[in-house]
Amino acid sequence: MNLEDIKKLKIATEKLTKWESTGQAFGHFDNIKSKPKGYNIYEFYCCMRIMKDLQQHYDVELIPSTLGKSIFPESPASKNGWAYFKIEPKDRTSTHYQVCFGTNIKISSSPDTTCAPDISFQNINSSSDPDENDVELIMDAKFKTDRDTKFSIGTIREFITMINDLQTNNASSTDIKFNLLPSIKSNCLISNGKVIVKHQQYCSNNNLLQVGSFVHDSSSFDIIG
Repeated sequence: MNLEDIKKLKIATEKLTKWESTGQAFGHFDNIKSKPKGYNIYEFYCCMRIMKDLQQHYDVELIPSTLGKSIFPESPASKNGWAYFKIEPKDRTSTHYQVCFGTNIKISSSPDTTCAPDISFQNINSSSDPDENDVELIMDAKFKTDRDTKFSIGTIREFITMINDLQTNNASSTDIKFNLLPSIKSNCLISNGKVIVKHQQYCSNNNLLQVGSFVHDSSSFDIIG
């Protein structure tokens, strides 16, 4: 992915954020301290594409940052003070959730140790200092400079460790309602690169999906798991 491709990804991401009543983008890229890089643009793109999809079945509320800084953290950070979303089902028959980006989630048995998935669906009453009991489903985005690059087994194993630590093994059983993305209702590793087919059974056994070719210039993508 060259600089022009990254620019197009940034523009596509900004368009995805213009769904508030003001019609203005969130301005995430304008507020971050460093120049946006491919990986943090892609992570934010994945977050916003998912939130856009959830709008079909949920009323989405942005809970604003109280820190006077960027809207969302640039890197793993405490949940306290950063913006996140609340989603309330329009039919009022399913569960309400918080959707958080890049926030630390502690392991209750080892409270000095945290995990920070790029996207976490947390229960609606999750506090500003969540642990694994607050988390229902997690996703991590992996940007590849070359779209032909596949997930590594090391990346898959690392994500499985996070799933086990946060006890989200039953993520696919949640009642989260996606619109055009129902096939990703699980713990997901998401990438603009390629899936690695030979580890399909390993992923299935460990309750995760590889989601590949998840890109701004195509509505289709590949799933293994």
